[in-house]
Amino acid sequence: MRPKKEMQIVNALSQHPEGSWPDAFQGDAAGLKASYRFFDNDRVDPAALLPPHQEATRDRCLQAAGMILVAQDTTYFHFTGHPSVEDLGPIEKKDTQGLIVHSALAMTSEGVPLGIVAQKIGTRDPADYGKAARHKQLPIEEKARYRWLETIEAVHAYCPPDVPVLPIADREADIYDLFV
Repeated sequence: MRPKKEMQIVNALSQHPEGSWPDAFQGDAAGLKASYRFFDNDRVDPAALLPPHQEATRDRCLQAAGMILVAQDTTYFHFTGHPSVEDLGPIEKKDTQGLIVHSALAMTSEGVPLGIVAQKIGTRDPADYGKAARHKQLPIEEKARYRWLETIEAVHAYCPPDVPVLPIADREADIYDLFV
């Protein structure tokens, strides 16, 4: 049985995480073109790719002995130099464009990765950029930092109740609402 196209793409990319897509496909022009077509296909729903991985992650959490660590953090994908990419927003400065990806990675207490438990991908609204005074008056549910609370809730809702879970976050998660 042939592996699904998305698994072939993931396998190629995971072999060269530091390189470009052409580097990952190592001269396999057909594989590279197929990967571009895959992600350009309107029938491919990116949201449908994560749930099967999450189910496999849940199974690995059940099989792991002991506490499961769930590290969450935010990554900024810069696409400023790619003007043809659509639906982006400001990330670090008003003139930088990209995506904000917040992920929660489950791992054993020895640091063995088990998989992604939760992930949120979004952008900032350019109209809201630089309005810090107004931002302070908003409820937490309307702030970007709410992703930390959403992720913790998703982790606890998703992980099996009989598996001990320790969420891990950096100082960006120092939010009163999260501690409450």
